Order: sequence, then structure tokens, then C-alpha cells
Amino acid sequence: TFSRSALPHVRDVPPDQWHAHASYWGHVGIYAYRADVLARWPDLPSSALEQAEKLEQLRLLEAGIAIGSFAVAGDSLSVDTAEQLAQAQRRGNLQRAGEIAEKTGQKEKALEYYERIQREYPQSTEGQNVDRYLTRVRLKS
Repeated sequence: TFSRSALPHVRDVPPDQWHAHASYWGHVGIYAYRADVLARWPDLPSSALEQAEKLEQLRLLEAGIAIGSFAVAGDSLSVDTAEQLAQAQRRGNLQRAGEIAEKTGQKEKALEYYERIQREYPQSTEGQNVDRYLTRVRLKS
């Protein structure tokens, strides 16, 4: 299963030290559902766990419907709040502006946008992936 909270809860250990006692995974949620699952969804009973966590995927799991998953490298921007949505939109706008500048031959402007992404999102996959854009633009000169 999965939760909004860290699992497992390591009893008698401060939360900032849990990582030394257990492995933890983050969650990047991109879902694709089969048509038959979507058709059944409204008829599946909501559960106490789904209501407590506010995670609709728990309804499927508690109904015995498996959810496939796979590991990905890096971190990702979380979008659970209006503020996080605005941040994701700003990052996307910078990315698009960089791509447009690059396609229209404005190398310096493209570099400026890509470097800004790298500065503003240094620890995330978004910040790390921009390296390929920077390299590509620099090689075109």
C-alpha cells in the first residue's frame, strides 16, 4: 500500500532519523487505468482508509485491484497544493520559453532560461535534466 505518511513508522525513534532504520520510497503518481476498471470505479465502496488519507487509489487496492509501479531515478516536483501547482506552472513556462528561444536561434536567451531552471530547482530531476538542454544549446555555437 502507500500513504501520505512515511511507512513504516519507526517507533521510539525521532522521525528525522527514520531513514537510518528503514528504506523509504517517494511517490510519483502518473496513472493509467484500463477501461473496465474505470467503469467499475463508481460502484466500488469508499473505505475508511481512502477517506482518512484522501487517496482515491486506496479504493482500488482495498477492492483487490492491483496497481502496478516501477522505480524511477531522481526526485520530482510534488503537486498537491495550489502553491505547488503554481510552482510547476512557472517551471513549465521557463522550460517552454527556453525551447522557443532555442528553436528561434536565440541561444543566449535559451541559456538564460535553462540556467534559471537549474538554479531554482537544483535538487530535483527538473534541475538535473536541464543539463542536456544546456549542453545542446552550447554545442550549437
